[in-house]
Amino acid sequence: MINKEVALIGKGAGKEFAPLKGNGVDTWGVNDLVAHRECDVCFFMDRDLIKGGVMDTLVTTSVNFTNTPLYATKKFDDIPTSIEYPKSEIVNYFGTDYFADSCAYMIAMAVFKEYEKISMYGFNYSYGSKYVQEKPCVSFWLGVALKSGIKLNIHERSSLLKTVDGNMYAYEEVQAQFRDNISCLPFVPKGGCMKFGIRDRVAAIGVLPLKGSYTMLKMSQRLRKELMFNEHDAKKINLRQIDFQGKPMMIWDDNDLPDKDIELTGEETEIFSRILRDMDRNGGLALEHMGLYEKFCEE
Repeated sequence: MINKEVALIGKGAGKEFAPLKGNGVDTWGVNDLVAHRECDVCFFMDRDLIKGGVMDTLVTTSVNFTNTPLYATKKFDDIPTSIEYPKSEIVNYFGTDYFADSCAYMIAMAVFKEYEKISMYGFNYSYGSKYVQEKPCVSFWLGVALKSGIKLNIHERSSLLKTVDGNMYAYEEVQAQFRDNISCLPFVPKGGCMKFGIRDRVAAIGVLPLKGSYTMLKMSQRLRKELMFNEHDAKKINLRQIDFQGKPMMIWDDNDLPDKDIELTGEETEIFSRILRDMDRNGGLALEHMGLYEKFCEE
């Protein structure tokens, strides 16, 4: 029996919510995702660009062990299950060769194979110049899928089919999460223990809000207490404030002060993530925030 739904699984936030292989949904993974979970199909379109690297080794070893079919630009002798992507057939069928990344090839193939539903996990496109260049192409192919009558499920952490500020331009109306043929896969935040180094502690204290909702302020109050340096540690790293280009800036001496483990609830993790994403959308991220963004937003 042919499944009617295909899950396209990237490596960003949300991939952990993708269905497992064998649960009634075809699972297509990108690149070395197959080294971390089994998928029905692997797409490794850029093998020629990175052949011989760590990712190549991970993908090759994994698909050869599991006999997973692998789409690539051509068939490779060292990967018996590799299949040449039908580029000419796909380009002639759709009348365009607009492909900017592997995800675009995956969506085009899913439309070509006439799936009724495409679910997107781990493809977020909200951080980094490379993804900014690739996102319009993926959005184009999602439009092709919608035009073909295919239903879409897109994880709510993803920026796909969303404006930068989440509003409809000119109307200033918040984009609906649920529309005809498009549904939003809900994000369920997970709590857990987070490690904060000196830089992350200083940066986190600086972004925690001093005003907002009661829930946000309670989180801010608790985390400030956890993140603050006690007198002994502050002296040990020589923590001090200087004036940098007219703004106060915290600096410290290199030191082996151990990371601090802080237990966060799922709600606290999500609030922290939201603060950083809002900063990113508004161009407010600075170098000192990079570690926090990668820790909480994982794009």
